[in-house]
Amino acid sequence: RIYLTYVFTKLDNDLDFTTWTVGIRENMEYWSLYETDSYKIYPTLSIEAGKSTLDRESCSITGFTTEFDLGLTYARGDNFEYFLNIYGNSINWKHPVDGISDKMSGYGLGIGLNYKLMYGDF
Repeated sequence: RIYLTYVFTKLDNDLDFTTWTVGIRENMEYWSLYETDSYKIYPTLSIEAGKSTLDRESCSITGFTTEFDLGLTYARGDNFEYFLNIYGNSINWKHPVDGISDKMSGYGLGIGLNYKLMYGDF
């Protein structure tokens, strides 16, 4: 699957953090860890790349963003997927003054829900 991610975070009254990424995700249903007639649990892997922006009033900083996710998905029926991922991300900031570069990285745990629109849903 190819997907698009948008994240907007209001850090303070005048400080906004925005990230846009494009990713590719592999749902490894063929390596199902546990499966019944109504659900299955399988591993997933995804890689994302994009752009992050930090805005404060008239100042703006942009950076190249990458993220790597590894996790488990619980799929129930044809449309709903619940997931738990461990992720690592990195932002290589390009400051507007004298070409100074800076790097920020982090690790975390992501949980969520995906709904897949299928051809027969309409």
